[in-house]
Order: sequence, then C-alpha cells, then structure tokens
Amino acid sequence: MTASTLRHTLTWLLAIASLPASALTLSGRVVDSQEQRSYNGARIRVGDGVIVTSDAQGFFHLPDVAPGPRLLAVELPSGEGFTVRLQVPARSAWFVELDRARHTPPKDDDEY
Repeated sequence: MTASTLRHTLTWLLAIASLPASALTLSGRVVDSQEQRSYNGARIRVGDGVIVTSDAQGFFHLPDVAPGPRLLAVELPSGEGFTVRLQVPARSAWFVELDRARHTPPKDDDEY
C-alpha cells in the first residue's frame, strides 16, 4: 500500500468514525399518488440539516440521519410544500416514499 493510499484510507476511516454510531442513509422518493407522478427537483430536509434535491424520477438520499422521531420538510418545484413525521429506525439504511397526496402543508410552528 502506498503512502497516498494509506493516507486516503485513514482520512476515510476518521470521517466514518466521527459520525454518530447509529447514523443512517435515508433514501426515498417524492411522489403524488393522486396525480400518479414523481417530482424532479423537490428539496428534502430533515430538521435544520442538509437539504438534498430529488432526481428526475423523484429519488433522493439523505446521509447521516440519526434514528428517532424526525420531521422531513419537502418543497416541490412549484414552491408548495408538505411535511412528513416519521420514526427513523436504528439500521444502516431506510427507504421512505414521501407522498404529497397523503401529507399536509407545513405549519409555522411545525416541530418534531
């Protein structure tokens, strides 16, 4: 193993070690079951954390989400939004479908 490869591997291991032990990747898809469509360009956020954008098929990946009760805020490309309350399990990955037809717009005091 070269010094450069070793340095890169150690950097990666230190980054992984700094994450909470139970952090997971929350993957999902933003859809509207009534309109039978997915949303390209929807913005998804957990609490005050990282914002990710859904791809052309509505799929997204939120890294480093801690287990427990979470509030996901979804902003559609049209500017409309909705929130989803969920209980994130303690496992390495989880998939959730965020369906606009099943959730309500966020309230000003919406917290989780």
